[in-house]
Amino acid sequence: MAMVRSQNLVLLTGRVGTIYDRRELPNHKPGPLNISIATQEAYRDNKQRSDWHKVTFWGVLADSIEKFIVVGSLVAIEGALRTVQKRNADGSLSSYVNVEGHHLTLLVKSPRDKEGSGGDDEEPADDAEPEDDSGQEKDPDDVIPF
Repeated sequence: MAMVRSQNLVLLTGRVGTIYDRRELPNHKPGPLNISIATQEAYRDNKQRSDWHKVTFWGVLADSIEKFIVVGSLVAIEGALRTVQKRNADGSLSSYVNVEGHHLTLLVKSPRDKEGSGGDDEEPADDAEPEDDSGQEKDPDDVIPF
């Protein structure tokens, strides 16, 4: 009988909700980069469900991601599930599931890319809204954060 190979693979597409401060490790190197990602799922009767996922990146990958993402960035993440155990103040152990990030792709240009750009002659971003010549105000409810 052939051995079936299993795989621990997570794919998430969502918006960055929180970028947590990095702490220094005991060896004086930067610690992991922890971020939270919001994903949305639509189901019957036009209802939506949002879930939050904590994702951890390590090393050089964490260094480069930290330079480019901001809260609200639309990202795709590939990684694996990890169970983390933590000792509480009362001495008991609690555990939770975390995503260990192996790869991150920015799906829309980061707002940081626009900072410091000096000219008005640049092309508008692909995700920029077309200008509205109707003279009417836009309804704030039309702007969806996700």
